[in-house]
Amino acid sequence: MWPLRWIGSRVSITVRLSVAFFGVAILAVAANLLAEHGPRLISNPPVAAAPPAVVLVQAQPSLDPRIRSIATERLLDATSGLLTAVRTRVVSRTPASSAEVKRAADRLTRAWEEVRRQTQQDATDPAVNALAKAVPAHLKQGRKIVDLAAEREERLRHYQQAFEALDGRTKQALSGAWKIFSRVVARQSLVTMGRSLDEMRRDMATIEAGTALDAFELEHIAESEDAFAKVLEQSGKSLARSHGKDWLLAMQTDLVELTEARRAYIARGLQLAPLLRDFEIDNERLVREIRSASEAPASEPSAGGPRCLSSGPRALLRAGTLAGVPWKDRLRRDRATGES
Repeated sequence: MWPLRWIGSRVSITVRLSVAFFGVAILAVAANLLAEHGPRLISNPPVAAAPPAVVLVQAQPSLDPRIRSIATERLLDATSGLLTAVRTRVVSRTPASSAEVKRAADRLTRAWEEVRRQTQQDATDPAVNALAKAVPAHLKQGRKIVDLAAEREERLRHYQQAFEALDGRTKQALSGAWKIFSRVVARQSLVTMGRSLDEMRRDMATIEAGTALDAFELEHIAESEDAFAKVLEQSGKSLARSHGKDWLLAMQTDLVELTEARRAYIARGLQLAPLLRDFEIDNERLVREIRSASEAPASEPSAGGPRCLSSGPRALLRAGTLAGVPWKDRLRRDRATGES
């Protein structure tokens, strides 16, 4: 029994020593490999370069030159139509002329909107940018002239009302003066005032004509008013006794309103003339700008489908972030791929 046990113990020790020796050898080989090729073994394997990304940019539809030409002609017609309407409105005080100005402004606005839609691709063109500012400014200038003409006409109505009040009150007093002998003095002053009013009526007809008044006409109108005011002041006491203080006060008030209305009417007319000349000059300049904008080169026609842009460094700089990835990250990745 004992010999067998001794043999088994000896075999077991031999096997164990062999296995241990074999393991030490493996460890030595592994250590040698790690010492010589360690950096290469533990480094990350090379990553395959990503294929160039494709940026899809939707191409703008091409613009038919015939459509653009039609829109331009409509804008030119609307611009000329607004000038004609404003001119007519200044010399004509009819409701029809006011309505025509509004229609002309609406036509110009619609024509400009149509042209602007068709020139969106040329938004960076200086001629198109200038036109985008010129059209609204021209419309604003036309409205200013029309508003000033309306104020001028309002002052003319005040002048007419004050004149008719003076004339009617004077005629009524004259009709009573013939019947009462005690009013002979008052009658002489009223006759003089009536003559001054006749002169003023002729002047009012000149004003109502709407034509430009020269210096002689303006001076004659002022002299007629001054003559009437002088008689009214000199005969004030006798007129107050014969017709009453209220009558005299009403005459004086109407005279003041008439003078103020006449001055305001003439002042607005003097403002209106240069504004209209400037509007005519601006209209000519606007026509030139419209033609200049119409000659701006249209965008290149395309098939209407998307176009492909490569993702190289220059392409990424052009495309920006259209593909949803910042261009700097893509540029960095492309450079790393080229270096590897």
